[in-house]
Amino acid sequence: MALLATISRHRQTSERLGRALHGLHDVAPAASWSSFVRLVRERPVTVGVVDLGAVAGDALTAVTSFRALYPGTALVLLDSLHRRPADLFRLGRTGVSHLVLWGIEDPAVHLRSAVGAAVRAGVLGRLLRTISGRLPRREAAAVHLALDTVHRAWSADAFATHVGLTRPALSERFRRVGLPPVGHLLMWVRVLYACQWLTDPGRSAESVSRQLEYSTGAAFRRALRLCTNATPTEVIQEGGLDFGVSQFLERTELGSLGDWTSGPGLTYADA
Repeated sequence: MALLATISRHRQTSERLGRALHGLHDVAPAASWSSFVRLVRERPVTVGVVDLGAVAGDALTAVTSFRALYPGTALVLLDSLHRRPADLFRLGRTGVSHLVLWGIEDPAVHLRSAVGAAVRAGVLGRLLRTISGRLPRREAAAVHLALDTVHRAWSADAFATHVGLTRPALSERFRRVGLPPVGHLLMWVRVLYACQWLTDPGRSAESVSRQLEYSTGAAFRRALRLCTNATPTEVIQEGGLDFGVSQFLERTELGSLGDWTSGPGLTYADA
Protein backbone atom coordinates (compact mmCIF):
# COMPACT_ATOMS: atom_id res chain seq x y z
CA MET A 1 0.00 0.00 0.00
CA ALA A 2 2.31 2.71 -1.28
CA LEU A 3 1.62 6.45 -1.14
CA LEU A 4 0.57 7.84 -4.53
CA ALA A 5 0.31 11.50 -5.51
CA THR A 6 -2.41 12.08 -8.10
CA ILE A 7 -3.64 14.95 -10.23
CA SER A 8 -6.76 14.69 -12.37
CA ARG A 9 -8.76 17.00 -14.58
CA HIS A 10 -12.34 16.30 -13.52
CA ARG A 11 -14.08 14.99 -10.44
CA GLN A 12 -15.25 12.04 -12.52
CA THR A 13 -11.66 11.13 -13.35
CA SER A 14 -10.69 11.51 -9.69
CA GLU A 15 -13.51 9.18 -8.70
CA ARG A 16 -12.42 6.63 -11.28
CA LEU A 17 -8.89 6.77 -9.88
CA GLY A 18 -10.19 6.30 -6.37
CA ARG A 19 -12.28 3.27 -7.33
CA ALA A 20 -9.45 1.68 -9.29
CA LEU A 21 -6.91 2.06 -6.49
CA HIS A 22 -9.16 1.62 -3.45
CA GLY A 23 -7.67 -0.76 -0.91
CA LEU A 24 -4.44 -1.12 -2.85
CA HIS A 25 -2.67 2.17 -2.17
CA ASP A 26 -2.98 5.38 -0.16
CA VAL A 27 -3.78 8.33 -2.42
CA ALA A 28 -2.86 12.00 -1.89
CA PRO A 29 -4.70 14.13 -4.50
CA ALA A 30 -3.26 17.43 -5.75
CA ALA A 31 -5.37 20.35 -6.96
CA SER A 32 -2.70 21.73 -9.32
CA TRP A 33 0.59 20.79 -10.95
CA SER A 34 2.56 22.89 -8.47
CA SER A 35 0.76 21.12 -5.60
CA PHE A 36 1.56 17.76 -7.18
CA VAL A 37 5.27 18.59 -7.41
CA ARG A 38 5.24 19.83 -3.83
CA LEU A 39 3.67 16.55 -2.65
CA VAL A 40 6.38 14.56 -4.41
CA ARG A 41 9.11 16.73 -2.92
CA GLU A 42 7.82 16.91 0.64
CA ARG A 43 6.12 13.56 1.27
CA PRO A 44 7.29 9.94 0.81
CA VAL A 45 5.46 9.50 -2.49
CA THR A 46 6.43 6.33 -4.34
CA VAL A 47 4.48 6.89 -7.58
CA GLY A 48 2.83 9.88 -9.22
CA VAL A 49 -0.35 9.36 -11.27
CA VAL A 50 -0.85 12.25 -13.70
CA ASP A 51 -3.88 12.96 -15.87
CA LEU A 52 -2.14 14.96 -18.61
CA GLY A 53 -5.29 16.96 -19.23
CA ALA A 54 -5.04 18.38 -15.69
CA VAL A 55 -1.65 19.99 -16.29
CA ALA A 56 -1.97 23.61 -17.42
CA GLY A 57 0.04 24.66 -20.48
CA ASP A 58 2.39 22.23 -22.21
CA ALA A 59 1.87 19.07 -20.17
CA LEU A 60 4.62 17.12 -21.92
CA THR A 61 7.21 19.81 -21.18
CA ALA A 62 6.10 19.79 -17.54
CA VAL A 63 6.47 16.02 -17.37
CA THR A 64 9.89 16.15 -19.01
CA SER A 65 11.07 18.75 -16.49
CA PHE A 66 9.66 16.70 -13.63
CA ARG A 67 11.47 13.58 -14.80
CA ALA A 68 14.75 15.48 -14.92
CA LEU A 69 14.34 16.71 -11.34
CA TYR A 70 12.74 13.64 -9.72
CA PRO A 71 13.80 10.49 -11.58
CA GLY A 72 13.49 8.50 -8.33
CA THR A 73 9.69 8.89 -8.39
CA ALA A 74 7.94 6.74 -10.98
CA LEU A 75 5.14 8.25 -13.06
CA VAL A 76 1.98 6.74 -14.48
CA LEU A 77 0.41 8.99 -17.12
CA LEU A 78 -3.27 9.06 -18.02
CA ASP A 79 -4.39 10.31 -21.41
CA SER A 80 -7.13 9.98 -24.00
CA LEU A 81 -6.96 7.89 -27.14
CA HIS A 82 -6.84 11.06 -29.23
CA ARG A 83 -3.26 12.11 -28.52
CA ARG A 84 -1.42 13.06 -31.73
CA PRO A 85 1.39 10.73 -32.90
CA ALA A 86 3.95 13.52 -32.42
CA ASP A 87 2.85 13.89 -28.80
CA LEU A 88 3.16 10.15 -28.23
CA PHE A 89 6.69 10.33 -29.60
CA ARG A 90 7.48 13.14 -27.16
CA LEU A 91 5.98 11.08 -24.35
CA GLY A 92 8.28 8.21 -25.22
CA ARG A 93 11.28 10.52 -25.02
CA THR A 94 10.40 11.52 -21.44
CA GLY A 95 11.34 8.04 -20.28
CA VAL A 96 7.91 7.39 -18.81
CA SER A 97 7.04 3.76 -19.50
CA HIS A 98 3.61 3.62 -17.86
CA LEU A 99 0.81 5.13 -19.97
CA VAL A 100 -2.88 4.38 -19.47
CA LEU A 101 -5.32 5.52 -22.14
CA TRP A 102 -8.89 6.34 -21.18
CA GLY A 103 -11.39 4.94 -23.62
CA ILE A 104 -9.97 1.44 -23.87
CA GLU A 105 -11.74 -1.53 -22.36
CA ASP A 106 -11.59 -1.53 -18.53
CA PRO A 107 -8.85 1.09 -18.03
CA ALA A 108 -8.95 0.44 -14.27
CA VAL A 109 -7.25 -2.92 -14.81
CA HIS A 110 -4.51 -1.25 -16.86
CA LEU A 111 -4.13 1.49 -14.24
CA ARG A 112 -3.68 -1.00 -11.39
CA SER A 113 -1.17 -2.95 -13.45
CA ALA A 114 0.78 0.19 -14.37
CA VAL A 115 0.89 1.41 -10.77
CA GLY A 116 2.01 -2.01 -9.55
CA ALA A 117 4.83 -2.09 -12.11
CA ALA A 118 5.86 1.45 -11.16
CA VAL A 119 6.01 0.54 -7.46
CA ARG A 120 8.14 -2.52 -8.23
CA ALA A 121 10.59 -0.38 -10.20
CA GLY A 122 11.72 1.44 -7.06
CA VAL A 123 13.18 0.60 -3.66
CA LEU A 124 10.67 -2.17 -2.93
CA GLY A 125 11.43 -4.14 -6.07
CA ARG A 126 15.19 -3.57 -5.88
CA LEU A 127 15.52 -4.90 -2.33
CA LEU A 128 13.03 -7.75 -2.67
CA ARG A 129 14.78 -9.01 -5.79
CA THR A 130 18.01 -9.05 -3.79
CA ILE A 131 16.79 -10.74 -0.61
CA SER A 132 13.76 -12.83 -1.59
CA GLY A 133 15.71 -16.07 -1.92
CA ARG A 134 17.54 -15.44 1.35
CA LEU A 135 14.45 -15.22 3.55
CA PRO A 136 11.55 -17.49 4.48
CA ARG A 137 8.32 -16.38 2.89
CA ARG A 138 6.73 -14.94 6.04
CA GLU A 139 9.70 -12.76 6.94
CA ALA A 140 10.08 -11.62 3.34
CA ALA A 141 6.42 -10.56 3.37
CA ALA A 142 7.05 -8.50 6.53
CA VAL A 143 9.97 -6.73 4.86
CA HIS A 144 7.72 -6.12 1.85
CA LEU A 145 5.12 -4.52 4.11
CA ALA A 146 7.70 -2.26 5.74
CA LEU A 147 8.99 -1.12 2.35
CA ASP A 148 5.52 -0.59 0.89
CA THR A 149 4.30 1.52 3.83
CA VAL A 150 7.29 3.75 4.55
CA HIS A 151 4.92 6.74 4.50
CA ARG A 152 3.13 5.45 7.59
CA ALA A 153 6.22 6.01 9.76
CA TRP A 154 5.47 2.95 11.89
CA SER A 155 6.74 2.61 15.43
CA ALA A 156 8.29 -0.81 16.08
CA ASP A 157 5.38 -1.84 18.33
CA ALA A 158 2.70 -0.68 15.89
CA PHE A 159 4.36 -2.46 12.97
CA ALA A 160 4.69 -5.72 14.89
CA THR A 161 1.05 -5.51 15.99
CA HIS A 162 0.00 -4.99 12.36
CA VAL A 163 1.96 -8.11 11.40
CA GLY A 164 0.22 -10.00 14.23
CA LEU A 165 3.07 -10.42 16.72
CA THR A 166 4.60 -8.56 19.63
CA ARG A 167 7.71 -6.52 18.93
CA PRO A 168 10.03 -8.94 20.83
CA ALA A 169 8.53 -11.95 19.04
CA LEU A 170 8.90 -10.36 15.60
CA SER A 171 12.44 -9.20 16.38
CA GLU A 172 13.33 -12.76 17.39
CA ARG A 173 11.93 -14.10 14.11
CA PHE A 174 13.97 -11.52 12.25
CA ARG A 175 17.12 -12.40 14.23
CA ARG A 176 16.81 -16.07 13.31
CA VAL A 177 16.93 -15.30 9.59
CA GLY A 178 19.63 -12.62 9.65
CA LEU A 179 17.47 -9.49 9.76
CA PRO A 180 17.94 -6.66 12.27
CA PRO A 181 15.37 -6.12 15.06
CA VAL A 182 12.08 -4.49 14.08
CA GLY A 183 13.06 -0.94 15.03
CA HIS A 184 16.36 -1.18 13.16
CA LEU A 185 14.67 -2.68 10.10
CA LEU A 186 12.22 0.23 9.97
CA MET A 187 15.14 2.64 10.23
CA TRP A 188 16.86 0.82 7.36
CA VAL A 189 13.72 1.11 5.23
CA ARG A 190 13.73 4.90 5.59
CA VAL A 191 17.46 5.02 4.88
CA LEU A 192 17.07 2.95 1.71
CA TYR A 193 14.43 5.35 0.38
CA ALA A 194 16.73 8.21 1.32
CA CYS A 195 19.53 6.60 -0.70
CA GLN A 196 17.28 6.60 -3.77
CA TRP A 197 15.87 10.10 -3.33
CA LEU A 198 19.16 11.79 -2.47
CA THR A 199 20.36 11.23 -6.04
CA ASP A 200 17.43 13.23 -7.49
CA PRO A 201 18.62 16.66 -8.74
CA GLY A 202 15.44 18.27 -7.41
CA ARG A 203 16.03 17.19 -3.81
CA SER A 204 18.39 18.07 -0.99
CA ALA A 205 19.35 16.30 2.22
CA GLU A 206 17.01 18.64 4.10
CA SER A 207 14.05 17.94 1.81
CA VAL A 208 14.62 14.17 2.03
CA SER A 209 14.74 14.39 5.82
CA ARG A 210 11.35 16.14 5.74
CA GLN A 211 9.94 13.54 3.36
CA LEU A 212 10.86 10.80 5.79
CA GLU A 213 9.55 12.77 8.79
CA TYR A 214 12.79 13.12 10.71
CA SER A 215 12.57 15.72 13.44
CA THR A 216 15.68 17.52 12.17
CA GLY A 217 18.23 17.26 9.39
CA ALA A 218 20.77 16.28 12.02
CA ALA A 219 18.62 13.32 13.11
CA PHE A 220 18.38 12.20 9.50
CA ARG A 221 22.14 12.40 9.02
CA ARG A 222 22.71 10.39 12.21
CA ALA A 223 20.43 7.60 10.96
CA LEU A 224 22.17 7.60 7.58
CA ARG A 225 25.58 7.46 9.24
CA LEU A 226 24.49 4.70 11.63
CA CYS A 227 23.24 2.50 8.80
CA THR A 228 25.71 3.22 6.01
CA ASN A 229 28.59 5.09 7.68
CA ALA A 230 28.16 7.74 4.99
CA THR A 231 27.05 11.34 4.66
CA PRO A 232 24.36 12.35 2.15
CA THR A 233 27.05 13.56 -0.26
CA GLU A 234 28.94 10.27 0.05
CA VAL A 235 25.74 8.27 -0.56
CA ILE A 236 25.26 10.17 -3.83
CA GLN A 237 28.88 9.67 -4.84
CA GLU A 238 28.69 5.94 -4.07
CA GLY A 239 25.65 5.34 -6.26
CA GLY A 240 22.57 6.00 -4.15
CA LEU A 241 20.21 3.03 -3.83
CA ASP A 242 22.68 0.39 -5.04
CA PHE A 243 25.10 1.58 -2.35
CA GLY A 244 22.34 1.46 0.28
CA VAL A 245 21.32 -2.09 -0.64
CA SER A 246 24.93 -3.28 -0.58
CA GLN A 247 25.40 -1.73 2.86
CA PHE A 248 22.19 -3.37 4.10
CA LEU A 249 23.48 -6.79 3.05
CA GLU A 250 26.94 -6.13 4.44
CA ARG A 251 25.73 -4.90 7.83
CA THR A 252 23.18 -7.68 8.40
CA GLU A 253 23.65 -11.43 8.30
CA LEU A 254 21.74 -11.73 5.05
CA GLY A 255 24.85 -11.44 2.93
CA SER A 256 26.25 -14.70 4.35
CA LEU A 257 23.04 -16.75 4.26
CA GLY A 258 22.17 -19.27 1.58
CA ASP A 259 18.80 -19.59 -0.10
CA TRP A 260 15.82 -20.49 2.05
CA THR A 261 13.71 -21.59 -0.89
CA SER A 262 14.35 -23.84 -3.84
CA GLY A 263 11.56 -22.26 -5.87
CA PRO A 264 11.03 -18.72 -7.11
CA GLY A 265 11.37 -15.84 -4.66
CA LEU A 266 8.63 -13.66 -3.26
CA THR A 267 6.88 -11.47 -5.79
CA TYR A 268 4.93 -8.28 -5.22
CA ALA A 269 1.60 -10.05 -5.62
CA ASP A 270 2.47 -12.67 -2.99
CA ALA A 271 2.57 -10.38 0.03
